Amino acid sequence: MERPAVPSARGRQGGLPARVLWALLLALLAPPAASAVEVEDTFRGLAFFQETFPSEKEAGEMLLEFNQEEFVHVDWDQKRNVWRLPEFTHYGYQTHCALANLAVLKESLEILMKRTNQTQAQNAHFVFQRIGDCSFQSNGSEAGSGPTPHVRFLDRFAFGRQEFVRFDSDRGEFEAVTTLGEPIARDWNSQKDLLEDARREVERFCRPSYETAERFASGRKIPPKLKITLSENSLAPNALLICTVDSFFPSKINISWFRNGKEEDESRVFTTDLIRNGDWTFQMAVMLEAQPERGDVYACQVEHASFPEPVTVRWEAQSKSARSKMWTGIVGIVMGVAFAAAGISFYLKSKKGQAIPQPAALIS
Repeated sequence: MERPAVPSARGRQGGLPARVLWALLLALLAPPAASAVEVEDTFRGLAFFQETFPSEKEAGEMLLEFNQEEFVHVDWDQKRNVWRLPEFTHYGYQTHCALANLAVLKESLEILMKRTNQTQAQNAHFVFQRIGDCSFQSNGSEAGSGPTPHVRFLDRFAFGRQEFVRFDSDRGEFEAVTTLGEPIARDWNSQKDLLEDARREVERFCRPSYETAERFASGRKIPPKLKITLSENSLAPNALLICTVDSFFPSKINISWFRNGKEEDESRVFTTDLIRNGDWTFQMAVMLEAQPERGDVYACQVEHASFPEPVTVRWEAQSKSARSKMWTGIVGIVMGVAFAAAGISFYLKSKKGQAIPQPAALIS
């Protein structure tokens, strides 16, 4: 993933935190959705360079991720690889190549600042960004079956968080997105070697990166942690049972609720979105609206690739009086501990000013 600078100039550090910039960047430069094509997987290379005035600080980062999970990033200041998981450290990634790409972004940023007559105003942040998306698409067939997935490489460039030029492997050429990108697209398309390099990225960048990432992901199986909790509202007739499923990989999972061995109606079940933990694991919660009666046994059943067979956690309903006694007991224990602590405190205060005898063995 290399690209010459937007035709030449120089630089500075800092500004917005890198993770905030990534969030803004991904939101603003989300790729257009494919209509009749299903995207199975995405391998992505992201890079940005930012200059801040009047402090003349600069910051940059290059990051690789697979299906929105980070593999590695290289920071302009640290100038080293930072692997997201310890298992990744045996992979080869050339830091100097990432830093060379960031240097190109830095040069491009300064050229565009001059070309667009940007002033170095107080607290101004200027950002140049690049996202290279490798999308592996199929017609909906199961992964590993049917023809090899179609690979699309979409390379996008943005200045001031606005995309201005892109390369789409399906079209095979650079295209302007804004008027700023028109002369740049013409210049890059006129350079035969540069255009051929961009067309080869599918085979040179996308496929090898996908094979490495997919090999790791397909062999990674982390079993979920399961827990049932009761959320009661004294003003409501129903109770809410929450089955929390956390720290699992891969993301595909099936969760069902049962009451006394019979599966509950889907209309009483509510599911949160799948949440990424940021460490190549996921979590989600499935809630059941219930009217538990004493003796009822509720079960949350989970099917996942890490389990040889479905795993179930159970929750047994208690009567309201039993729950009341339980809470009375807990309150009593807490109050007892509180009074005991107060008594000890009072005793120690009453001893203030008196020498505390030491064990003979310690004194000698």
